[in-house]
Amino acid sequence: MSTNEIHSMKKNISGIIFDRQEFEIPHNPYEQEVRELDSIRKGDRNLLLQSWKETYPGQVGTLADNPLRQAKNVAICVITLSSRAAIEGGMLPEEAFSMVDACVMQVEKMSDSSRIEEFQREAQLEFLEGVIRAQQKSERNELVERTKNYIFQNLHKSIIIGEIGKHMGVNSDYLSTLFHKVEGCTIQQYIQKEKVHLAENMLRYSDYSIQEIASYLLFCSQSHFGQAFKKEVGMTPSQYRKKFGVR
Repeated sequence: MSTNEIHSMKKNISGIIFDRQEFEIPHNPYEQEVRELDSIRKGDRNLLLQSWKETYPGQVGTLADNPLRQAKNVAICVITLSSRAAIEGGMLPEEAFSMVDACVMQVEKMSDSSRIEEFQREAQLEFLEGVIRAQQKSERNELVERTKNYIFQNLHKSIIIGEIGKHMGVNSDYLSTLFHKVEGCTIQQYIQKEKVHLAENMLRYSDYSIQEIASYLLFCSQSHFGQAFKKEVGMTPSQYRKKFGVR
């Protein structure tokens, strides 16, 4: 950042502080924001709904010169903060980051300010649900959570258990035993479940063919993909897309 840019930024900060003090228009209370994010961190749906209903003096900061851009910028900030709260609550970082990317791209496509605010809250609920899923596990282990995050980051690659152990800096046999104890399934079974879960999203929301999805997730054949998918979901990929695909 150049000296002129820094000077301009400081001047803008001073101007905003002066205007808000002069016209007695404070920002929204920090305490309310903390309660909202804490509800996501705890996976507490009722607390989140209550935080939305709170009334308070002040207003959200001005982040743009026109209403639509303002709504988009506020939504992007709220979604980003919510993702960090969700990670602190136990959601896998890579999953949360991916959700932010998808949500921000969706916000940028929208042209209705009121709908953007609705979408922002829907996104917060999705992060909260991610925390609830993570917290439903009776036992959590930092090494296992790091392993799961590594798997999530590499679902489109060939994942070798020995390489996971090397990446984590632990013996592969030890990691496999620990993972099975905590998760109730082998690492290989978990990888397949996560590949199928990602395939569900792709079948719902993307235009990729079933063959392309099978290839992307490195199944040895479309037939093998179909068998694995049906075992986990109870229907074939084509049946799933026909029933749940967004058209």
